[in-house]
Amino acid sequence: MSAVGGAAGLAHRLHRLGWPRHRVDPRGRVVRRWRYTLQAAKQVDGKAWIVEPLIDPPPETWLAEHLKAGDRLGFDPWLHTSSAAERLAVGCAKAGAELVAVDSNPLDAIWTERPQPPLAPVAVHGARFAGEAEADKLRRIRLEIDRRGVDAVVLSDSHAVAWTFNIRGADVAHTPLPLSYALVRGTAGRRCSSIIASCRTRRATISSNRPMSRSQTR
Repeated sequence: MSAVGGAAGLAHRLHRLGWPRHRVDPRGRVVRRWRYTLQAAKQVDGKAWIVEPLIDPPPETWLAEHLKAGDRLGFDPWLHTSSAAERLAVGCAKAGAELVAVDSNPLDAIWTERPQPPLAPVAVHGARFAGEAEADKLRRIRLEIDRRGVDAVVLSDSHAVAWTFNIRGADVAHTPLPLSYALVRGTAGRRCSSIIASCRTRRATISSNRPMSRSQTR
């Protein structure tokens, strides 16, 4: 959307009608880059974007200053952690605005030339390399789930999924990860953990009571 290279960043897009009645910068947009602030300033259209650091001020502070009472700020819940969403909600509330989870990301509807998501094969990482069998790791995780008095845990980090289930992939350059998330239930739940790749075309349900076969990981 901003045409900025680099990996770390966050963009806010505010749509205002009736400028200048709202007395807000007519650009109504900000691209906030962390390590790439200087790069962003050279690559973005200064008439359409404001370039600021990512950390200071944080996104919720910027939103509190620029949103108006009655505004509704949409966000994609697949792209935010619960704690990040809570901070955004606090920023919206300070301005009298509301944070709203969208059913579908508007960018997905218009980004027709978007590259296909990665779908590299997933391989089993043997216990002799991992140092501990998948079943033993899951047993320890389930005991911790029970100790905390909850029913299950969601592994939203692909690193955690790869470690837990002793799998490796090639969805991320230079890092052997399959883009995925997992649900692990405690001992009181069904003896099954599901790994669902974030790539829309790949699904894999894996029983935690036995090692995965290679057919299950592709």
